[in-house]
Amino acid sequence: MFLLIIFASILMSILLILIIYKRYSVFNIVVYETPNANKIFNYHSSKLIFRINPKIRSKLNAVLTMADPFLLVVHDELFLFYEEKSELNDGVIKGFKTGNLIDWQDLGVILNETCHLSFPFVFEHDHEIYLMPETFDNNCICLYNFTDFPKGCTLNRILMSGVPFIDSHIHKKDGIYYLFTNSSNDELRLFYSSDLMDWTIHPKSPIVIGNKFSRSAGSIVNVDEKNYRVGQDTSNVYGDNFNVFEINVLSTTDYEESIVLNNVIKKDLKWNIEGGHHFNSVFFKGRYISVFDGKRRVSVFGKISYPFFRIIQKFAVNKEVKPDLL
Repeated sequence: MFLLIIFASILMSILLILIIYKRYSVFNIVVYETPNANKIFNYHSSKLIFRINPKIRSKLNAVLTMADPFLLVVHDELFLFYEEKSELNDGVIKGFKTGNLIDWQDLGVILNETCHLSFPFVFEHDHEIYLMPETFDNNCICLYNFTDFPKGCTLNRILMSGVPFIDSHIHKKDGIYYLFTNSSNDELRLFYSSDLMDWTIHPKSPIVIGNKFSRSAGSIVNVDEKNYRVGQDTSNVYGDNFNVFEINVLSTTDYEESIVLNNVIKKDLKWNIEGGHHFNSVFFKGRYISVFDGKRRVSVFGKISYPFFRIIQKFAVNKEVKPDLL
């Protein structure tokens, strides 16, 4: 009878964990080689070539989020930058690189700050490479450059400050830089500059309002001389999906866009069964490469074991056992 009571108690505990525990999904990253420019958003017509999976049990510091991937081609190498968030640390920016799309070298931590980092938009300007991650907690947009790319990421200057800035990115057109940035009240704001130094608010800003289309799901994508904006749909839940908009007009006086693709993430594969919220694409060695993030489900075993693992983590921290950074 005593053993039966213990068994029933354990079973009830597991059922309660499955019902109460809210971590149903984690973000992961997938890279696809697409057959042509028209298929960059279509992962079903593409070949999966690389994947980065979080591990909810990793020593004493579970990695829960790998998201917001950006690609950059430098000479004959392809670089991937992304956010990694672990249980005991704020988000940091990490990276991989490859020269052949087969062998991927882990570059480790690219940037670690005192605040949470995400959305590592990376670009080249005047033969220098810059990184502009989201630093929401600091109410500013920080621009970093590399002293020894891909290492030596150093603060160059603060572009804007005073209010929260979310998922910011820059697009250059006709010699003018356009900065897209989201506010905390679901507005996509637009600024422009001729030198990356002095920014002027666009007369049409905010150019999109509301949680259905406004929040950026990556930077502007150029395909066949057309520019596309990817926008998250957070009207149902964060990280649910994203849509694609063609930018029809972009100047210092006007902005127009039209939707061309709805709900890119079909929630039909393991890596995206719970959704996704980011996209980026580049042309590398004659091939179109697309990267997505998606939300995959946490397994039943993961849901059951993770709370107990968290207890071990808390105990270890209280005992002053310092976990690995990532």
